[in-house]
Amino acid sequence: MSQFYLARFSEQRYIMHQFLKKKYYSMVKLIALYRKPQDIDAFDKHYDTIHTPLVLQMPGLRKLEITRITGAPIGESKFYLQAEMYFDSVDAMNAANASPQGRATAKDLMSFAADTVTLFYGDVTMENNK
Repeated sequence: MSQFYLARFSEQRYIMHQFLKKKYYSMVKLIALYRKPQDIDAFDKHYDTIHTPLVLQMPGLRKLEITRITGAPIGESKFYLQAEMYFDSVDAMNAANASPQGRATAKDLMSFAADTVTLFYGDVTMENNK
């Protein structure tokens, strides 16, 4: 690669870094994606009255979004619900999961949704509105 392209690439990275530093910040999002349960009413009752209050007690949780999936662009969705839990970092998420509240939440999750849930996490870039 020529020095021109390397210099240009470095300049573009620097400009993008400065832009992102001022306008955006990043977090980590833990996602729980649930397939349709056999008994939707029992699932909803447990999720709303027992599981969600446990999730809200997790230390370091910055935001919780719950989406009840109502459709798909083509055909019917095999998914029923998506929960997104936001943390400052992977370390903060891991600490929350390792805490007594996190362990209680995981135990509860496995008691009612072990066969319907998939968990994963990722980095999120969010706009800084300040």
